[in-house]
Amino acid sequence: MIVKNEEKNIERALSWGKGIVSEQIVVDTGSEDKTVEIAEAMGAKVYHFDWIDDFSAAKNYAIEKCTGNWIAFLDADEYFNSEDARKILEYIRITEDNGGEGIFSMLINLDDKGKIDSSASHIRIFKKLKNLRYKRRIHEELCYDDGHEIKVMDATKALTIWHTGYQTDVYREKKASKRNLNLILKEIEENPEQYEMYYYLGNEYCGADDFEKAEEAYTKYIDHLPDEITGTDATAANAFRYRLHCLLQQGKENETIIASYKDAIQRIKENADIPYAMGKIFFNAGFYSEAYQAFLEALDRLEKYGTINKSEIAMQNISTIYELLSEACLKVGDMKNAVKYSSSIISVNKYSAKGLVVLLRAFKGEGKNPVPVKDVINYLSKIYDFNDAKDISMIKAAAEAVGYEGMSEFLT
Repeated sequence: MIVKNEEKNIERALSWGKGIVSEQIVVDTGSEDKTVEIAEAMGAKVYHFDWIDDFSAAKNYAIEKCTGNWIAFLDADEYFNSEDARKILEYIRITEDNGGEGIFSMLINLDDKGKIDSSASHIRIFKKLKNLRYKRRIHEELCYDDGHEIKVMDATKALTIWHTGYQTDVYREKKASKRNLNLILKEIEENPEQYEMYYYLGNEYCGADDFEKAEEAYTKYIDHLPDEITGTDATAANAFRYRLHCLLQQGKENETIIASYKDAIQRIKENADIPYAMGKIFFNAGFYSEAYQAFLEALDRLEKYGTINKSEIAMQNISTIYELLSEACLKVGDMKNAVKYSSSIISVNKYSAKGLVVLLRAFKGEGKNPVPVKDVINYLSKIYDFNDAKDISMIKAAAEAVGYEGMSEFLT
């Protein structure tokens, strides 16, 4: 790994590989804290590299110091959990037996609450080969110097790298320094044909709330994507999703936002995060029928294509999808489906206040012909225990919240 001022992370970064790796190479690029001291105390070989505004140069220097046949290259704020770490040697053996040169792992970015922010697949375990090195000053890419493809084994279902570098305090510090922005701009100036860098440029501008420049950067990246994009291309899916966010933040016309959404779902058929994001935009704007269709699209994609290296955000917010679906049904007067989706919520989590409230609102309807209380109680008895005081209190509170006459008296 290459490091600078990572005393908070270095111990964990050097712990996951104990008993698995034959050596640990730490290349320090100018730490002013106890990073080097801790790394040396933990038995790592520490080298020093004068920083030249080039992550690839530092990483390639680190590779040269390795004596093993295979390399695991993680950042200091990344780690494998112990269960996955124990699988690595076996996957290396399998890859070797099949003539492979690298292994795809899942990389998941965590936010402050430990929830998934985004994900992608990366080659972080690879064979030490003469011409296999990193390129680009930042957001570096592992590749051969002649451009031919690396033979890679896909282990994204088995191996996951956890990344904490997107947490607020760390991200704020990086953003304030503008280090990444300046390196990206320099890389684009030197290699304008590397259109993927515009995606990273968009992220920097978006993080700085410069949504107009961010939209322009995402559009430049998107314009150079193929017409049909595989569902496992998380970067492309994120670019479309972030562009929607930028359009919304700029107050662009509904037609512009919807056109961008249609372009996204036509070109990326498998990712559920995009319709989930658009469903929330529709819902917040009061377009409930459109929100309903977008959320159904998200659920359909989750069911058909799963979540391996895609759609983690939609999956993580599955309860929110059902909540908004049921509320959208209420808004358009579709009481039957409001009951259906709110019932799905409380069947999984009977203490979901929102799910129960929506269900009772659907049973109540417009208030003219509500479902009789005894029939509602009979329906709820399949989920709730009427000998449990907590369950009774939950139903009473929800009934009072929606003004369902006679419910509390009946329960009492």
